[in-house]
Amino acid sequence: MKNNISIFIADDHAIVRDGLKMVINADPNMEVIGEAENGITATKLILELKPDITLMDIGMPNMNGLEVTRNIIKQEPDLKIIILSMYSDDEYVLDAIQSGVSGYLVKQSAADTIIQAIQSVMDGNPYFSPDISGAVLKAARDGLKEGVIPRKTPKEKNQLSKRERQILSLISEGLTSIEIGEILYISAKTVDKHRQNVMKKLGKHDLASLIRYAVENGLIIKTI
Repeated sequence: MKNNISIFIADDHAIVRDGLKMVINADPNMEVIGEAENGITATKLILELKPDITLMDIGMPNMNGLEVTRNIIKQEPDLKIIILSMYSDDEYVLDAIQSGVSGYLVKQSAADTIIQAIQSVMDGNPYFSPDISGAVLKAARDGLKEGVIPRKTPKEKNQLSKRERQILSLISEGLTSIEIGEILYISAKTVDKHRQNVMKKLGKHDLASLIRYAVENGLIIKTI
């Protein structure tokens, strides 16, 4: 993990920003480098500062967090944004995923969960609260709703090992690396390594597109 991870906080409530700064700055590897209370200011500062991670609220004045996210990713696709919102409804989660976020946390998340999410995204792994795993899976399956016919892909099936396909199945159920490790009796680090290998083999760089591809192409198998 990179030292001195730079964080930007976009939230219209000062008390929330102050709380997040306390949590993040308490970690020796992380530092808050900027903050904003509205969408317009957030867009301007994020594009100027180019933080490693932005924690983005949805309900902000002038321009909401999803609009900010779309604008930023359109201009700087490598910037990583984690939505941190009180909204856990499917419509918000699905919109966020389609906007290109790297993660989505509900504001009830514990401090250590926020740190874990930042670390996971910095390591190249998307992070979504377990509370919204159903919406993540729904987003992954959206392609099937529009008449997409699943393709037979023996090459991809053979390309993934049985263990990788097991892990892919468990990821699609919204389980964390720790939970998957407990089920398969392997370490969370090993799970993360398998996840990275699967993404590399299939050429997918975010969780939603990975699961959607797996569902459409029949790559998911029973885990036990």
